[in-house]
Amino acid sequence: MVKKFDNLKIRSGARASTKAQENALLEKAERLLKDPDLPFPKCEGDCWFCDFKSGRRSLDKVRDHADDEKALERLGETGNDYARAYAGMLLLRKQGKVPYLFAIKSPFGEIAYAIRGEVKKERLIMMQHFDHPKAKLIGVVDMVRDKKLHIFAFQDRMVCTGKDPKPPEGFVDYVVGQLKTPLDKYGKEYLCRHLADTKAGKHVAPLPHLEIRWEPADANFKLCEKCARPKENTLLSILTFMAIPNPRDEFTFSATGGFECQAKCEGCRIPQAEMDKDTTEKYLHGELDDRGLIDKQTMKGIKTIRDSTVRVYILGRRCFGKDLNAFIDAMNPSEEERIGLQTILKSVKGPVVVEGETAALMLESFWEEHGENAMEAVCGDRDVACKLMEKYKGTKMGPSQLLKEAIACVKQKEIIARLPVYAKLPAVARFADEMARVFFTRGKEDTVRAIEDYTSEDSGVKSTAYAFLLAMGIEANKQWQYMVHEREFAEYLLPAAKKFLESSPDNYHANLQGMLSATGSTEVIPEPKKKA
Repeated sequence: MVKKFDNLKIRSGARASTKAQENALLEKAERLLKDPDLPFPKCEGDCWFCDFKSGRRSLDKVRDHADDEKALERLGETGNDYARAYAGMLLLRKQGKVPYLFAIKSPFGEIAYAIRGEVKKERLIMMQHFDHPKAKLIGVVDMVRDKKLHIFAFQDRMVCTGKDPKPPEGFVDYVVGQLKTPLDKYGKEYLCRHLADTKAGKHVAPLPHLEIRWEPADANFKLCEKCARPKENTLLSILTFMAIPNPRDEFTFSATGGFECQAKCEGCRIPQAEMDKDTTEKYLHGELDDRGLIDKQTMKGIKTIRDSTVRVYILGRRCFGKDLNAFIDAMNPSEEERIGLQTILKSVKGPVVVEGETAALMLESFWEEHGENAMEAVCGDRDVACKLMEKYKGTKMGPSQLLKEAIACVKQKEIIARLPVYAKLPAVARFADEMARVFFTRGKEDTVRAIEDYTSEDSGVKSTAYAFLLAMGIEANKQWQYMVHEREFAEYLLPAAKKFLESSPDNYHANLQGMLSATGSTEVIPEPKKKA
């Protein structure tokens, strides 16, 4: 695991300090003169020897020369690093000015410090930023590595537990309170509100989430993908509050990819994907944020599901378990698409995982293998299904259109079987009969297309066509196709057209005769042939 302070970047060259920075450093120097304990962590360990206590004792000699500039300059180059750094601070106080500063870039921002004497920059930062708990950790990180110490930063103090990795009392709650994502405490777990709700619910699948385990603290931190903030790495955020020898020994983490549960399964059927080493390292080094880690595991989970034999239906990020009907409903299919999808998906073995597809696209995915079965389910007749498939083979008609054609054929057969059959009709009656059959079997939209495709120079036919458009309420954008007198005559024909389009098999012949007579024709339509 990356050690939080491993790659601190030093700015090359000095830069002029601001007046505010100068005043702040001089004020801290005065405070250090009064209380040399401020930079040192509070001891809660049981070490037989404490470097910090030894370092603290060395400050007393320096303090005795607080007003002797030459002595402070000398002390800044001799003794241990604590004494040198302390002498440097008192020297700043004595000189009363801080003209230049250096800086490092840390995980929590840039930290400026003044150089006085020959001393490690870490000790200078420890002394000059004793009121900044995170910055103060930089001053001890080398000792933590060498001595295997554990140091924890509260807002107002540092605590050293020596080689005992268990954090001090109240520290876990303090760190959780500093995280950007609110987590609530449930026993030894800290959960986001969505996971808390999921935990309380019965038969609710766990949400996609990140879990961090801190073994010495016996604490788990969990947050779901909804609460995971962009560019936020919770593990690294926690580590900025402590300096420990090797975080890999004390922290573990996992990410559970997943989906929004739309079913009430007794147990979740989705297999979980193991986190690979590359993903682990990227999260540890801050190359992945919380959300990125969860998303990566979800994508791996999708691949695992597709490679499995478990029957489960997933649409985008929603999982419907074994509920096929709910899965199909989510795609808002038409009547014929629903029948086709039910037929196809019942015969598909294993999982069905699609990314935001429509019913039409779903049908296309399985059409080559299961298309004939879907057409047969809609038609109720395999021969008819095969003939339709052959008829439209090589055309641009997609599966949804083919199914619509199939269901129209079925309706057409049922309706036409009950309508009268004519051997010969006058032009207007022939047109009206053909359009009515399209209207009864295919609906308004197909009737409009049939009217547009019908070719005739007969003025009575054209007026009848426009009367049908008026009866269907869609004449507004078709006016330009008809002459004024044709439109005016159509207004007269409208009552007869409405009545004809509302015909039943019993009054169809009479209404067709009425439609013809309304055009001024005196022809009588022969009685229809009797069906066998």
